[in-house]
Amino acid sequence: MKHVCFIELMPIPQTIGGVPTHLLELSRHLSKLGWKISIISGKSSKPFKQIPGISIYQVGIPHKPFDDFKGIKKIFYFFWRIAFETAFIFGALKKIKKLNPDMINSESLITHSIPAVLSGKKFVVTEHGINSMAKFYKIQGENFVSNIISTFFVPLMKFNAKRSSKIICLGIDTYNFYSKWKDSVIITNGVDNKKFAFKNKKRNKTIIFAGRFSPQKSPDKIIKAMDYLPEYNLLVVGLGPLENEMRKLCSERKNCRFLGYKNHEELAELFNKSSFIVLPSEFEGLPIVMLEAMACGVIPIATRVGDNADVIQERISGFLLKDNNPRTIAETVKKASKMKLSKIRQNAVKEIEKNYSWDNIAKKYSEVYAGVIGK
Repeated sequence: MKHVCFIELMPIPQTIGGVPTHLLELSRHLSKLGWKISIISGKSSKPFKQIPGISIYQVGIPHKPFDDFKGIKKIFYFFWRIAFETAFIFGALKKIKKLNPDMINSESLITHSIPAVLSGKKFVVTEHGINSMAKFYKIQGENFVSNIISTFFVPLMKFNAKRSSKIICLGIDTYNFYSKWKDSVIITNGVDNKKFAFKNKKRNKTIIFAGRFSPQKSPDKIIKAMDYLPEYNLLVVGLGPLENEMRKLCSERKNCRFLGYKNHEELAELFNKSSFIVLPSEFEGLPIVMLEAMACGVIPIATRVGDNADVIQERISGFLLKDNNPRTIAETVKKASKMKLSKIRQNAVKEIEKNYSWDNIAKKYSEVYAGVIGK
């Protein structure tokens, strides 16, 4: 049995989002194909349960979200982050030497890949979109942190890329960026078609937002767009640092319902009641939540960022926003409503069923791994 070890900086399985979902689903399906799976992640302050078929190891010092550093304490965030990432690197390296896997799959070219490089093991990197950490902090007003990341991360990414065996990209946008540095291949995100399936043809005038409440995802834009869509209702699902602000914005509008976090079963049920999912993100990779919604027959309306345009065929399987201004969102919803939505919904479902099942994606990863180990 061949052994692959994944490396992810954020705590697994506690962290919620696209990367953890990708990592855990891929691991489950690779395990079914006969791979021994280990995951090395950052440490959480909360306990966790092991997942059958997957061995999870948390290393380093407990992670603290950026939002834990309020006011003057933000000055210390940079120094804490250095300590956190340094402890992770040495903890992960020690664990790799003990596990002795056949190969490593790092979930990013930044800090995640350093233990792989230092271990001397063959490794591939999965890039979940063009690295946008600098932009992430910039849109939060943290220009100092953004400038530091811009200065140091790009050279680090190039250094790690040259030492990897291959870079796996989620779409053409990501591929065009990283293939300049290293041999790359496109393998998309996936959907669990048993959890997320089209079950309801009749849809009322309901829009859903599902995702992290952060400046990157811009959930406030779709809530404000509801001022121009009085005939529609909005369901707001997720969690994150902007939760209190999103609660307040929803409470100020009669056609908005704040639902907070929902598990996969609850989310699939909500999807099967919704007509549109609106994702007004500032930047993205390939959002799994969009694929999951499409599998349930929800028509996507999303910004033309990351690899969204690889999935959404304009007016065929969804709609791409020219910007994320609330008025633009509202105008796009109104224009979309005049089209034959049953056909677009059907196209969205077929697109996911054909190209985005985890079974097929795991087989593609397995082929890449076999090629790397065999070299």
